[in-house]
Amino acid sequence: MISICTWMIALERVAIAAAPPHVGEVPSERLYKRMDDDGGPARGRWRQRRSGAYLAWELEDKTILRYQKTERRQVVLDRRFDATGWPLTSLETPIGGLPRVVVHSAPSREIVLSGWSSQPIPGGSVSAPLPGLPREGGGVRFLVLGGELEVWHDPRWADVYSDTFRDGLLAGCGCVLVDEMSAWIDNVPGKRFRMEVPGTEPPDQLDVWVVPLGPPPELPRGEGEAPEAGPSGLWLASYRVTAPEVPVLQLAPGRAMMALITLDRLEELVVPVAETPPPPDPLEPGGLPNEGGSELPGEGGDEASDEEGP
Repeated sequence: MISICTWMIALERVAIAAAPPHVGEVPSERLYKRMDDDGGPARGRWRQRRSGAYLAWELEDKTILRYQKTERRQVVLDRRFDATGWPLTSLETPIGGLPRVVVHSAPSREIVLSGWSSQPIPGGSVSAPLPGLPREGGGVRFLVLGGELEVWHDPRWADVYSDTFRDGLLAGCGCVLVDEMSAWIDNVPGKRFRMEVPGTEPPDQLDVWVVPLGPPPELPRGEGEAPEAGPSGLWLASYRVTAPEVPVLQLAPGRAMMALITLDRLEELVVPVAETPPPPDPLEPGGLPNEGGSELPGEGGDEASDEEGP
């Protein structure tokens, strides 16, 4: 017979596993002389003040989300981890060699980036084999690695970490939640939602990344205090695959694309205060992430290409 104590410990562990860790936490930069990384959580050694072979972004509890290794003043390795410290992707740019990104899954997948180039997206850029296409409702979409990547900006701010937002996201498209996890896009905190789309057999699946920009617009300010200028609303991206036989493997390229995104123009995503729309009602059909329409990310338009980059 299981004791009450054992049962309570088991319930607590389930609750911890179910709750996405490090919600909204902004990582700090650290320089290290050495990095211990054997395929599990990485640990920096011999912290440096001004220079070091490894630049890491880590959380308050020392979980490393990302690190870059530099050789001869060139970044040769850019490795990213999930919220628990386990590897997601490794972008390798060897001196004199072809760049590639490795997606750490079972089995792992290697994508050679020969011929890929930087393409503009809302708030930054992404490396892709071909230029993006206009996305209905704004933003850009790419047919890449057997799926469809969409990136766009929604001027309406929302609490993406709330149950209300998640439930509204699912209700708006009639999707089924597979899992959710804290996520960082170019070190900016947000959430990832993996969803199953009904209507086909097997059903389509997609990952949606949502990054809140700036503080909530309703935050109180002092009398006569002007709102701070800066990015606002939501930055969103999705990667969708059609009727995947093995969803985890076929969605893996979406992780690779997130590792190739640089958010260096977020300041362009500013909504004038006078024009700031009210927060979205996430329970309204056709709401986020389908801005102003009934289509899900990846619906409509051309079919996704099965070809990888050259």
